[in-house]
Amino acid sequence: MVMSLEPHWSSNLFGGYFFLTALYMGTAAVIVLNVLLRRRLGLEEQINSERFHDAGKVLFAFCLLSADFFWSQFLVIWYGDLPEEISFILHRIQHDPWVALSYTVLFGGFVLPFVILINRRVKQIPLTIGIIGLLVLIGGFAERVLLVIPSLNPVPGTAFPIGLEEILISLGFFGLYGASLLWMMRRAPLVPAETEAPAH
Repeated sequence: MVMSLEPHWSSNLFGGYFFLTALYMGTAAVIVLNVLLRRRLGLEEQINSERFHDAGKVLFAFCLLSADFFWSQFLVIWYGDLPEEISFILHRIQHDPWVALSYTVLFGGFVLPFVILINRRVKQIPLTIGIIGLLVLIGGFAERVLLVIPSLNPVPGTAFPIGLEEILISLGFFGLYGASLLWMMRRAPLVPAETEAPAH
């Protein structure tokens, strides 16, 4: 659907990139929720520093994969000298108001998480890994805006097209996510009940 907004642009790699970045943001969302809810729900023993370290390694892996897919997609366009596909990228990295958002996505979604998550100790501190997860979520949301909105607002140099309608749509989706999360928390146990070991 994103590619259909720009009829002259197509990419075989874009579907995989979109799916992979969704997994990247999903991992970040799980980490942020763990940081926010583990103390409130009394899960400090189950969600300890080792669990955060494991989740941080997964987040780091998705960071590398997302950057690899992004670079691979750009490399095909550049190395293949495909001028019909470069307009999609040029519109986002050379025209206002998208230039600043492009750098925000690059640094907030990939560069900063990569540099910070290299450190083993950072991945074990809940607050730090939670902040990195939040940074990934903000970068991912900005990336989705960058993929869609410039195609709907193709005139370069115009003001950033965000108004009450866009804000309400975003809040509506966040509300649906929160409602589904609360519904799941009431229906399914967060920690499986311990069962007695069978007698030998």
